[in-house]
Amino acid sequence: MKKVSVIIPVYNVAPYLRKCLDSVIGQTYENLEIILINDGTKDASLSICEEYKNKDSRIRLYSQKNQGLSAARNLGIDHATGEYITFVDSDDWLELEFVETLVTELERTDSDIAVGNFNKFEMEKSLFHIYALEKDYYVKTYTPNEWYDNIFSVANLSLCFVTAWGKVYKRNLFDGLHYPVGKVSEDDYTTYLTYMQAKQIVYVHKPLYVYRYNNEGISHTSPRTDLSSLQSFEEEMTMMMFLGLDMTKIKAYYLHRLRINLASTLQEGRYEEYLRVKKKIDILKMHGIEV
Repeated sequence: MKKVSVIIPVYNVAPYLRKCLDSVIGQTYENLEIILINDGTKDASLSICEEYKNKDSRIRLYSQKNQGLSAARNLGIDHATGEYITFVDSDDWLELEFVETLVTELERTDSDIAVGNFNKFEMEKSLFHIYALEKDYYVKTYTPNEWYDNIFSVANLSLCFVTAWGKVYKRNLFDGLHYPVGKVSEDDYTTYLTYMQAKQIVYVHKPLYVYRYNNEGISHTSPRTDLSSLQSFEEEMTMMMFLGLDMTKIKAYYLHRLRINLASTLQEGRYEEYLRVKKKIDILKMHGIEV
């Protein structure tokens, strides 16, 4: 049984942290290295981390001044000694078979990344959004090119695609790879680089992760005025072009992102950014591309 490093950045999530940590230490897959990164938290989160560290020898706790989610994940990567890595946001929680299911399928299919689906819990409305049902369970493998061709074919798969969490990765995919510090939508800049290193990706259509949607916690420590980062997407498309990956569907999604950015930059008064996005759209239309 190979060791899995579970990296959990922690910042001001005291009301939710125990549920998260209970779901991790209760995993049916027990060979875990649980790495808690205290990112300069100001509430009771640190004392909760210390409490759990004292009762489970698999937990290691590191602290840094507040630098954001990317820096916290990076510190966790640097200290990870497992053959596999998974990320958990500290206001979310796992189904108890999360690690076992993904590791089993990763090894059974000889894949480099195992991706599970998730459900979303909307805090404000106390409402669950169900994206995958137990009765619809299936497992499918993809090459990176097949993955890009199918990420819009299954409900919620495009969201599963980009997030750092909800996956088990082979550790070597993060050799020389860190999350960009100071960037909004840091997942967008990083996750695709793991796919492009993979020989094979296995997808498990089962809700194994629960994403808690709220405006607090470590995922929201910097302003998120636009979740559709154009710059990261353009970098990704450049890499796809050089690697010869099929860009048909991703191009269509890029046009969708342009429209989102045009509206959001204008609404938020980011006029210089608005003009830049508008110019891109104008050029595309000039060359007969409908946006």
